[in-house]
Amino acid sequence: MKKNEKKHCTNCGTELMGTEKFCPHCGNDIRIQEQKQDKKKNWKKQTFVIALSLFLLMSVVIVHFYQKEQEAKNYLAVVENEEGKYGVINAKGEYVVPCDYNKISIENDKIIVRVEEEDDEYKYGIVDKTGREILECKYSYMRVGENGIITVIENDKSKFINENGKKVIEKEYYRASPFGKKNLAAVQEKENGWNWGFINEEGEEVIPCEYESVGEFSESGLAAAAISGEDGMRWGFINEKGEEVIPFEYDDVTMFSENGLAGVAKEAGEGEDGEILYKWGFINWRNEEVIPFEYDYVYEEFNDDGVIPVGKEVEEDEGSEYVFGAIDDSGEEVIPMEYDWSLLVPKWSKESKYLRFYGYEYARKKYGVIYIDKNGTVLPFVDEESYDYGSIFGENGWAAVGIEREDSSEDNTRYTCSYINESGFEVLNLPEEIVWADAFVRIE
Repeated sequence: MKKNEKKHCTNCGTELMGTEKFCPHCGNDIRIQEQKQDKKKNWKKQTFVIALSLFLLMSVVIVHFYQKEQEAKNYLAVVENEEGKYGVINAKGEYVVPCDYNKISIENDKIIVRVEEEDDEYKYGIVDKTGREILECKYSYMRVGENGIITVIENDKSKFINENGKKVIEKEYYRASPFGKKNLAAVQEKENGWNWGFINEEGEEVIPCEYESVGEFSESGLAAAAISGEDGMRWGFINEKGEEVIPFEYDDVTMFSENGLAGVAKEAGEGEDGEILYKWGFINWRNEEVIPFEYDYVYEEFNDDGVIPVGKEVEEDEGSEYVFGAIDDSGEEVIPMEYDWSLLVPKWSKESKYLRFYGYEYARKKYGVIYIDKNGTVLPFVDEESYDYGSIFGENGWAAVGIEREDSSEDNTRYTCSYINESGFEVLNLPEEIVWADAFVRIE
């Protein structure tokens, strides 16, 4: 009891001194009375604590739900409708950009849209994730660099601009690529003659325009470059200073992957019709052969698991054909060479453990998509009979898949589209008006 606080018997109301065990007027047991009052106070405290806990829990749930809602809105995918027009949806299946465009791509947080003009020429522009126009569709070409600088062609000249359409580099070029890793962009000075080099964000020429062709810089700090040889272009690799790191001795090359390997091709004789044949192998940055030259096709880079798709030409009764599988960075075959990619160039999200293949399903005499990880394990519930097409797994962990519709034709293939997760379960079904969908990418 607080100091100076008056105390009364709950039975008769008699004022008490505070030391009594029984009420002097009615004999009521004061100790039982105090226990009841303490229980009542404790119950109020417990009720308050429970209510506060529930409030905090609901707040966390609401915040989590809001974050999930916002997260879903940050993942966008390009879709095509029955009229052959393209738009963009979020991960809830809601349109954020209506299907009003001839083509759309999402690149480095920018939505590039393309419209067709009366003279059958295409013009490119940019919209934001609400569909609002940021850059007018007036450019003949458009790419967005990793640093956000936009490369465009206008009046047959390549230039670098920002979102406001203002030039950020004064000099214009005949052709230019977007800024990539290391914040360098490949540029070609003149139309006549192959004269490619690299500039930095300030527009300074850091590698002279003296190469017949160049590739983009990888995380390794190396870029493919080609010079003229007696029998055509010869490829090698240069560093950010323009110094030759790997000699110009190859017929073709890929970029260096993060594991330090690059695919390179060498001439390997002639075919039956006199055509030149090439074989691909892999080298490290010291130009040492790591994987033998025995492949007829290699993909452009290894994924994060150190796996890369490769292909070989094999002889069949009706002629030769390509079969595809995958190897790891030691050259070991981790996915058997038995799949067919004739419908689509292989591709995957580097963050996904699954590679996308196409296999022939003989019962239906149709190709079907299949996903396989580095251990050769097929994605559950998905085989060649499940879907007729599939995208890579996107940045939200979903892949777009489709079953060919009866109203498809050779010139206009249509699909009933949905999305699956990396457990093989369908997580989002798209409306009938959407006949094709791509993987989701995150955009800020």
